[in-house]
Amino acid sequence: MKRLIVITCVIVTIVASFVIAITLKIRSQRPEVLLSQLRKAPSHKQELIIIELHMTKEDAAPAMIEAFTDPTAPEAFRILLVNLLYKENISRNDKQIAATLRDALSSPSALIRQAAVRDALTYGNEAQQLAVLCRVDDTDVRVRKEVYALLCESGSDMWRDNLPGVSKELRQRVLSSVRKQITSAEDTELQFMARSVLGSLVRLRCDQAREAQQRADMGRAEELLNEAIELDPEHQMPQIRLVRLFLRTGRRQQAIALARKHNAILRIPHLEAAPDIDGDPSEAAWTNSLKGQDFFLNNSNWTSKRAKSKSQFFLGHRDGKIYMAILGYEDDLNKLVIKNTTRDGAVWKDDCVEIFLDPTNSEKDVYQFVINAGGTFLDLYRQDVKTDVKCERAASIFPKRGYWACEFAVAARDLDNAQIDDQSIWGINIMRTRIGAGSEQCAFWPTFGFSLNFHLYPIAAFEDAAPAVQDAEKKGVGEEH
Repeated sequence: MKRLIVITCVIVTIVASFVIAITLKIRSQRPEVLLSQLRKAPSHKQELIIIELHMTKEDAAPAMIEAFTDPTAPEAFRILLVNLLYKENISRNDKQIAATLRDALSSPSALIRQAAVRDALTYGNEAQQLAVLCRVDDTDVRVRKEVYALLCESGSDMWRDNLPGVSKELRQRVLSSVRKQITSAEDTELQFMARSVLGSLVRLRCDQAREAQQRADMGRAEELLNEAIELDPEHQMPQIRLVRLFLRTGRRQQAIALARKHNAILRIPHLEAAPDIDGDPSEAAWTNSLKGQDFFLNNSNWTSKRAKSKSQFFLGHRDGKIYMAILGYEDDLNKLVIKNTTRDGAVWKDDCVEIFLDPTNSEKDVYQFVINAGGTFLDLYRQDVKTDVKCERAASIFPKRGYWACEFAVAARDLDNAQIDDQSIWGINIMRTRIGAGSEQCAFWPTFGFSLNFHLYPIAAFEDAAPAVQDAEKKGVGEEH
């Protein structure tokens, strides 16, 4: 009997111990307990606790909300909770979570506000991202930067008509803040971000103008482009689009006057002598050429930014030919990448220059010439590599001068019988790609993220050129293509 009692006691003890262990295990996996551990845990142990928190069978959101609203909770812990609540809300539409995240946006702590804005960009739905706009003029520059990062990310979507949650008043508030940052922000990064935000609205107006132009509604297109210029008078996109609109509608003199105002026209002089195309642009024949050296980065969708590198070009015409020289300065010319040595190879992957010529301003019948620092050449017409344009080109590297250079010449007649005369208006752009010493693509005139945006190229006229023939209208100047 005693033996039976002992066995029974042992069994009861084992069962009780098992039940207690299971109970403690279950209790230890409750959200409240895990959050308490998370609050005290060092950063290198937090990830494991967060994994357990995600695996618990209970809804962790109420406990996270309660922990976030605890005024005694450390700031770093509350920032972590903001991140977890945004992730928790991805697969659900919880009003309590949404309300807590809105509270985080107005927290007295700038770091919590910053986290709330940043995580909205990464994990928030459209409504949560729009709620972030209330911090557009936050007193803390770090918070404003996060808001502007969201605005830059969303681009022109922010300005969509009838966007739910965005009132006319809020749009005006955002626009007012953007203008203020552009003119008075001491932080140059924030200033550029603000200009990019304004640029997204400018680009939307330009896109709408292009759609109106495709519908042959030239009046509406002009209105939209003028609105874009009024928004940002320094933005090159609406400037050149309006120049080109004037050309297409036969207003040549207005187009040229506007292009002069915005430096969007290359007035190519007549050269006194023809340069030797040998890759060395130091000869006297280039003395009276048009010279330019202000290049823009070509990888920004919304606004333009000066290139870090120094580039220079010379441009002239003589005897029906256009002549060009481009200089690419580098601190260390030994870093130039010159891998492609085969004609019509992938020359654009090297340190190179690209010349784009649109003799009729068609915005589609464009010739592209690519020359790398080793002189290897690629030519295309309408993006077709099968073309073979008769032209002269050469490139050389000049270590003592601190640059590499290429020279290029082509007769207008070899560009599908184009003309160089006193009425000719061409589309021209010059670009340079840096691979070795710096990752950078830049252009004389910015094309906002895509080098083949032919409709954004500046125009060119030829000074002291021969008089145009009587049937100049057939050349495409001022025509609709």
